Amino acid sequence: MSICIFGDSTAWGAWDEEKGGWVNRLRLSLESKNYEPQVYNLAIDGDTSEGVRERFEAEATLREASIVIIAIGANDSGTDDSGNFFISAAQFEENLKVLADVANKMGYVTVFLDFENIDESKTNPVSWANIYYSEEDLDKYSAIMKTVAEESNIYFCSIRGLLTNEDLSDGLHPNEIGHAKIAEAVETFLISNKIIII
Repeated sequence: MSICIFGDSTAWGAWDEEKGGWVNRLRLSLESKNYEPQVYNLAIDGDTSEGVRERFEAEATLREASIVIIAIGANDSGTDDSGNFFISAAQFEENLKVLADVANKMGYVTVFLDFENIDESKTNPVSWANIYYSEEDLDKYSAIMKTVAEESNIYFCSIRGLLTNEDLSDGLHPNEIGHAKIAEAVETFLISNKIIII
């Protein structure tokens, strides 16, 4: 059993200095229950749906994926000083459709995972660049992800509203507590939907 997780900095584990992020926390929790699949964290800091689309099939095939979790889109929804999205809503939708088509063709059990909420007082712009994130834009991209999942007959797991501002390290990325909450939510989703049987 191989679980491949594609995503951006949150899935990669940014700001979790205790256990390396929600993906690693998920692996540790499954192992503690004597469920020991190969869990591959294939997230890349700063990645978008465009990047995942380019590498998805090759990386999932190489690792003989059984279950695929695609946690992407927050960076797509970011805007520059002029209000231009880094990946337009239309292109985001197209990228997700391609990912869903490939996943279905390959026979993967696939989950689209949307985005944690943010603290807008710290994300307009974020502290390290002139990049802007808003709850409104995240909701818009989450709705696109949900629609593509439903149309493609794959799973959709939402973590919108799961975290509080105290669970965010910099307004955008979860801290250790936030990562723990996401890991628990994802594990609960996988078990309740019988994607994994423990």
